[in-house]
Amino acid sequence: MKKDRTVPVTEEVRVLKYMRIQAGLSLKKAAKQFNMTDGAISHIENGKMRLPSDRIEQMVTVYGFAMSDFFKLSRSKKLPNDRRQECERLLKTTPITRLDDVFNFLKSISTGG
Repeated sequence: MKKDRTVPVTEEVRVLKYMRIQAGLSLKKAAKQFNMTDGAISHIENGKMRLPSDRIEQMVTVYGFAMSDFFKLSRSKKLPNDRRQECERLLKTTPITRLDDVFNFLKSISTGG
């Protein structure tokens, strides 16, 4: 695989990264499945290396998804983890004096109460 200076992070790459994370695979574990280095997976996910198009179906399958899931997620405006990342950014800017309120709210909704 040829390394480029910058490659646009495509929707396909964003979906594959999401799928890898949902599968609970680290870069290292995913790389072993594809006979690649963890650095190569990281470079693909961060737009430093092109995604070989012949690897997409293999990656989707290894991550435990169907190609129909891949196509559906590729067409969606936001991936489910995008909201989590937004929440994490907001949490970082929340005044420390309000963290108890945030914690109590999150605890109440995570237990269904």
